[in-house]
Amino acid sequence: MRFPIGESDILCMDWDERYLRILNASYGRRGSVQVRSAVFAAIPSDVEPRNAPSFGEFVKRTLAEHRIRTRRVIMDVPRQDAILNLMSLPKGSVDELAAMVNIQIAKELPFNRDQMVIDFAVAREDAATGNNDVWVAAVRSNVVEYYKQVVEHAGLRLERLGL
Repeated sequence: MRFPIGESDILCMDWDERYLRILNASYGRRGSVQVRSAVFAAIPSDVEPRNAPSFGEFVKRTLAEHRIRTRRVIMDVPRQDAILNLMSLPKGSVDELAAMVNIQIAKELPFNRDQMVIDFAVAREDAATGNNDVWVAAVRSNVVEYYKQVVEHAGLRLERLGL
């Protein structure tokens, strides 16, 4: 993972219904990572993790209590909120693969494609068949929007949202 020069600090955040976990780290030029601090905080009963403004404010308070000033964050969408599918597609450029993924995934999603954020990665190229094995991930747009809102209410900047 590459980040802009001069911005070496990053937060990694994860939570469930009861706990918030934050890792504050910095990385060096040669790929070394230094953990600056780690926080494991119980979520109070008056904070609803599914309510983005409420939870974002709790994250903001937690960062302030632990004197964490880093504002760039990366997070992952939990597996239960993502649809993963392995497809075998003909070889092509990235643009051609993207078009094929969008056509094919529409047939396999339980929701309308317009309600999803879709991404893909080539897992393997099979020279014998001329096909690519492609992992396709789909996440509902409202899930992605929830994470963006939590980050915004916490006063952070979302660098990456992954699976």
